Amino acid sequence: MTQAPWWTFPRIDNFGQIDSQGNYYKPDTNVLTPYGYPVTALLSGTVTSVQRTSFGQSVVTIKLDSPLNALATHTFFEHMHNATVQVGQHVDPGTQVGVANLAGEGANLGFGLYSGDVYGSGNAWAQLQADLAPGGKGLLNPISLLEGAKKGVIPTGTSTASTSSPNPLTDPIGAFWASAAPTFKQWGEYAAI
Repeated sequence: MTQAPWWTFPRIDNFGQIDSQGNYYKPDTNVLTPYGYPVTALLSGTVTSVQRTSFGQSVVTIKLDSPLNALATHTFFEHMHNATVQVGQHVDPGTQVGVANLAGEGANLGFGLYSGDVYGSGNAWAQLQADLAPGGKGLLNPISLLEGAKKGVIPTGTSTASTSSPNPLTDPIGAFWASAAPTFKQWGEYAAI
């Protein structure tokens, strides 16, 4: 029996609110997965960072093969019991990247979009906070991406290099994005709506 993907579970969408544990905007949405649930890549890319936090939780950052927009070049997964990938490993959608926290280990799975190789550090963190602040563009908001994934619509990035149109019978997601391209030039424009 196939398990439901992690993104189909209920979420706490407090993305962009001031985090109660620090003076910063909350950069992720928390997915209420069962404890110890397998966490898989939503989009293809290369693992750029695997970290262990001071809370004993794992964080994985993945550079996307096809960025979603100018800022959303990476995804990150946090609040995991452990990671099952290594830096430099290429992942495809469905590749397991980790295991959600176990009972008593803290928050449920956190998922977000990012623009740097190591989540939570350097200029990319400052860029994320500026994007989340009031008046920011909202290009790093993961909520629309997760809602689309629940409906089976997963973006293929901003690249439109293909010269032939996808067949809607064999590639319905590609066909959708090909037809939506004139309307939504970048996923970030759609996600910000």
